[in-house]
Amino acid sequence: MLGPLEARDRGQVVELGTPRARTLLATLLLQPNRVVSVDELVERLWGERPPGNPRRTVQTNVARLRLALGGEGHAVRTRESGYLIEVDQWQLDLLRFRALVTQAHPAEDPVRRLRLLDEALGLWRGEPLAGMTAETLVRDEVPRLAEERLAAQESLIDVRLALGQHADLVSELTDLTGRHPLRERLWGYLMLALYRSSRQADALHAYADLSRKLASDLGLDPSDELQRLHRAVLTGDPVLALPSPATPATRFTWTVECQLPLDVADFVGRGPGLARIDDLLGIGGMPVVTVAGPPGVGKTALVVRAAHRLRWRFPDGQWYVRLGGATSPRDPSDVLADLLRTSGAADIPERLDARAAAFRSRLADRQVLLVLDDAASAEQLEPLLPGTSGCAVLATARCSLAALAARYPAHELTLDVLPTVDARTLLTRVLRAGRRQVELALVAELARLCGQLPLALRVSAAALVARPGTPAHRWIDGLRSGNRLSRLAVDGSVGSTVRSAFDQAYGALGPDLRRLFALLGLVPGPDITVPAAAALLCPEGASDPHDGASPPCDGASPPCDGASPLHDAASPPCDGAQRDGSFEGSFEGSFDGACDRAFGRAGRAPGGGGCDLELAERQLDGLVSANLLQRHADRYAFHDLLRLYAAERGAAEPDAASAWDRLCTWYLGTAEAAMRLDGPNPVPLPRPPTPGGDRFRTATQARAWLDAERANLVAAAARATGPFAYRLADTLTPYLQRGQHLREWEVTATAGLRAAEAAGYRLAEAAMHRSLGAARQRRSGPRVALRHLTAALERYEHEDAAAARADTLCTIGFNHFLTGDLRAASDALDRGVALIRELGRTELLGNALNLCCVVQMHSGQLGTSLHSATAGLEIDGAPRTFLLINRGETRRMLGDYPGALADVSQGLALARRSGIRRHEAFAQDALARIRLDSALPATALPATALPATALPATALPATALPATAQPASARSRDGRLDGGNLDLARQHAERVLHLARLLDDAWFEAGALITIGDVHRLRGVPARAGERYARAVRLAIGSGSRIHEAEARLSFAVSDLVNGRTASARERAEATLDLADRAGLRLVVCQASHVLAVVSDRTGDTDAAATYAARAAKIEAETGYRPPHHLPVLTQADRRTAFHVP
Repeated sequence: MLGPLEARDRGQVVELGTPRARTLLATLLLQPNRVVSVDELVERLWGERPPGNPRRTVQTNVARLRLALGGEGHAVRTRESGYLIEVDQWQLDLLRFRALVTQAHPAEDPVRRLRLLDEALGLWRGEPLAGMTAETLVRDEVPRLAEERLAAQESLIDVRLALGQHADLVSELTDLTGRHPLRERLWGYLMLALYRSSRQADALHAYADLSRKLASDLGLDPSDELQRLHRAVLTGDPVLALPSPATPATRFTWTVECQLPLDVADFVGRGPGLARIDDLLGIGGMPVVTVAGPPGVGKTALVVRAAHRLRWRFPDGQWYVRLGGATSPRDPSDVLADLLRTSGAADIPERLDARAAAFRSRLADRQVLLVLDDAASAEQLEPLLPGTSGCAVLATARCSLAALAARYPAHELTLDVLPTVDARTLLTRVLRAGRRQVELALVAELARLCGQLPLALRVSAAALVARPGTPAHRWIDGLRSGNRLSRLAVDGSVGSTVRSAFDQAYGALGPDLRRLFALLGLVPGPDITVPAAAALLCPEGASDPHDGASPPCDGASPPCDGASPLHDAASPPCDGAQRDGSFEGSFEGSFDGACDRAFGRAGRAPGGGGCDLELAERQLDGLVSANLLQRHADRYAFHDLLRLYAAERGAAEPDAASAWDRLCTWYLGTAEAAMRLDGPNPVPLPRPPTPGGDRFRTATQARAWLDAERANLVAAAARATGPFAYRLADTLTPYLQRGQHLREWEVTATAGLRAAEAAGYRLAEAAMHRSLGAARQRRSGPRVALRHLTAALERYEHEDAAAARADTLCTIGFNHFLTGDLRAASDALDRGVALIRELGRTELLGNALNLCCVVQMHSGQLGTSLHSATAGLEIDGAPRTFLLINRGETRRMLGDYPGALADVSQGLALARRSGIRRHEAFAQDALARIRLDSALPATALPATALPATALPATALPATALPATAQPASARSRDGRLDGGNLDLARQHAERVLHLARLLDDAWFEAGALITIGDVHRLRGVPARAGERYARAVRLAIGSGSRIHEAEARLSFAVSDLVNGRTASARERAEATLDLADRAGLRLVVCQASHVLAVVSDRTGDTDAAATYAARAAKIEAETGYRPPHHLPVLTQADRRTAFHVP
């Protein structure tokens, strides 16, 4: 409001649109948090020419305004008599201005009043509501706002005169009196400022000018108050002199000095930091503000900018001193000697305490801002602090100076890197200043590569400006792929590189912190905890993997000892792949001994590799205090560029290889301990038990640790080689599968396979292929998965791994099912289940029976499918969620809709309890189909149902039907449709679609699209139905799912039939029948036969109609299948079609 009307949302300017929208917003904002009547809005918007229906038109304009305001549109509220906008002083500059002015009036401290008024007037960006065209708004409101601004300016001038700033005010007052020539108060201020500046004659001339103007324009004389001021100036009345504090006769001569460095011209952002410094330096007393942060974050630039902005508060000087930092700290005694000379002292005492006392004495009753840059410690700063109010200290340091707060009114600000928008703005400004144009996308990428660190941003921009012939994208590509720290430098300016700043900070650390900083560079993931750091920090000499306890292998060595936690009888022999001093491949040759020793010490500090956790935390916090590490709760992380720098240091550390081994060992041991509680791999690679299983007390704790460390575990597996890579991948497979962390799952399994192939360990190769097959089924489709699973099976058949072979056979069967090859699916599953039963591995049987249930259901063996699901539910540890949902699906196909709903509702409850989205999608998909296929009213199928009574397995022969199944003659074919079920089906399917897209799961997305298409078809909207079916077909073909392809094509055929497109319906139905026949999808064959019977009957081909109808009836009789009520069927009574008419 305080300038051209402008709205911003998250820093971005909002396009308000038409002048009328701007007028509407301005009218509401001029009366914030108050109801503005519709009549007043009409007057503001249209003046004397209101529209025909003003209330409705106002409603329309308000709606458009809300839309334009986006995220803030909700602030415009509707009330009975009109509208109001809810804002506070932090959202509306006009409210903030008024609040600051209100705070300033009662303030006794003139400096505080000055600060508040200066901040208030700083909010103005020009003339109020500049550019507005509404006549009544400009006439009534703009003058009021302008008067408020002028009154605040007068109050500020009054304070500044009291503080002795008369000389600085003369030019400003001359300008103001020129713009407001009849404003007598401004003329009085001008006269007083001139008089106090020893310009008595000019003050009298100003009075004469005002007198002539008043007489000629208004026929008036100056006011009595101004006439009294004139007489005082004329006589040199002492009352006009600025009062000054009494000072001793021996008061020394003082020279005002401004030693501040040049302000940064293209300074960007840091608004909250500047405001905070402003506030803290205005609280009175002798405030001390310290600014800490990592190297290159812009600490000095911030305090210099703040000091320049606050010069007026410290009329006795602004002094600047470099303290040298921790690498070359200046002696406080030497600094004090320089400061005393600056203050004009002739004699400099010898001792530090005497110099500090003399310095405090020189600054007594003065107003000096002391900027102390790059302090090494609180101890260095303490002697340099003034002792009386009026002065203030702004200090910067790489390390935290929080210790000052224990004895002084000190406040610390910690700077982080720039926000994304500010980082890009800084780059753009520097590049434009150097006449270098760079695309916005490249600017964004450059900001990312610089980690939004101000020094890196400036250096990179300067380097680009210095290379006008190099395309920006090529230079940025080099930054991305090359040594980033080396490239972040300006030619010929060694001290301004990012690395040099990091070198200084690193060199200031003690030896223990330097070692930890370097070792943290080995951490593969984004952060680290205290126990993981403790594993890295094992005392030197106690952790060397080659200290004699585990000699390195060579080409003649026998197989590794089975007692090592990372090797077992099935592991390959060591192959001499030792790499002295090589970080990249050191893990493979040195892991064994490190594992023995690290886990052997686990009792001293569980999870910490045997090292002192308190020591590790103390050193980590030391790096946090040095602003080289960031702490978030119980985790520690580097800034991006500092991580690169630490990695360079870590690679050069003498014990880098052994430290990496210790860290990997800790990750593996703790992951194995967590998985023992969270559901371990049912067919793991052979391994001896790993110590440390008591690290977690509950499965909840174990899962929380796995969730928190997932990124680190995956990064460790991806970087590592040798046994650690495939053992960790094998350990994590169930966790990653349950959570559907598909990308991470694929990364770990790929790394494990690479390591297993390098070692020639076929059992590990098989395990990694099996894991990759399951992972890639979702990301790349079942055909890709089958390649890996077949490779796994081939390797398992050459190893003594019958249980893994059986489990792989079952997974192969399920992937054949996904491709639509139900015959191959049944064959693989039969072999797998037989082997599982032979081995007596009941923990594998539950999942195998679940897969059997699915394949049997779709191949028309509904009784057997029901039996498999019920038998699986009786097994402890079986996948109950899937078994319940699949049993519910089977019951739906048998026409037992209440039983189906009961099972699936129970499955949904379990899915939601697990928090696994894919499980919920599975349940929601089944619920949608139950609602869609049922002929019962929605009220007959409650939202939650009790679980249906499970029939005993012995009572379920292959063709048995549940007691609740209805005979075919009882099915509803009268064309009536229950809208409640359609609504519920649509809701469930939309939820599935949402989850499927979140999970990037083509299987569920295709199924949801088919269901939504069916709802549209039954609602009588064939065009929308066809769009969904077409998308489902494309998805099914792309993912290799013949089941969904057949179902989508069949639904398309039904839609064509219902809407009179008989030829198209026949073509689609015949294609579906052929596809389903080849795949063994008997239930789809049944449905397609029904559709073709109706098509044939309509076209007069009664023989074909009878043949198709008989085939469908035969499948129903053999399987107990009950097609959905909305499927067109040919009745046996009169050969006429009965199908749902929308």
